[in-house]
Amino acid sequence: MSAFHPSPSNTWILNNSMRPKPSTRFLKQYIHAPDDHRFIGRLYDLSIVSLHFRSYKQLAAHSDCKYAYDVSTKSSIIVDRVRSLDIVGDMLWPKTIIDKYSSIDRFEWLNVVADVFFIRLILIDDCALILTNEVFETELKPRQCTLNNLEKKIPRAVAAKLRDLHADHYELRHERNVRFHHGLGRALSSDDATFRTVAFYEHGGRGMTGFDQRGRRINTDRYFKEGIVDLQRDFNRAGRRLSSGLGRLYDVLVDEFEKRFTDKFRNRTHDFGRAAKRQTRYVPA
Repeated sequence: MSAFHPSPSNTWILNNSMRPKPSTRFLKQYIHAPDDHRFIGRLYDLSIVSLHFRSYKQLAAHSDCKYAYDVSTKSSIIVDRVRSLDIVGDMLWPKTIIDKYSSIDRFEWLNVVADVFFIRLILIDDCALILTNEVFETELKPRQCTLNNLEKKIPRAVAAKLRDLHADHYELRHERNVRFHHGLGRALSSDDATFRTVAFYEHGGRGMTGFDQRGRRINTDRYFKEGIVDLQRDFNRAGRRLSSGLGRLYDVLVDEFEKRFTDKFRNRTHDFGRAAKRQTRYVPA
């Protein structure tokens, strides 16, 4: 085959003029640390209170235990969601080569990674709203827990942290909405129309030769690497912003939590907080 002219691909390029030049050089992976903040550690420590009860109904009879447990549960969801991004990292930095022997072709592989990445990342912003709602006990139902509704019930300084977290991922949130509500996606390579077609035939065991729409020789490896490096770049940038944004939010939530938990603990109806009996310290001779 001396030339190849595929049909146009149904893609949408987010801020195309602002996106970096396609690259095939793999980046160093950013590793997430979902539970290294003192707020998360504090909630982990307090969550042990649930072991004293056989049911949530029994636990809920004690306001301090209920508060600690409820906030801990919401924070654990965020930790799990942040940790779930590791799967995206594994797909973007595969330990084995993704080739024609994979279960899906390489063009579809990148689309699947993008789907998982956008859904899991933006979900964390929404979980942060629910956690803040729980800490401040605003009693908004999950479906009502939007940024606009929540900021009417919490201090401006806290609302600002949530807005910063939202703004950090604004472009990816916008891309997710376009992708899942309008069926359009980013261009995965410098020539998606060619990439999509040759990847399909490659997966079926029929390679293609010739030239792409830009007059270059068809090279499926190059197209694939361009797409995966572009997603790696967004993954690393989003990960750094997420870690920083959650850290700033936790800094203000921990103080509010401690204040509310302390007030409830002082008026407790149980004896879990009794001071341990002093024991004679053994001082070696």
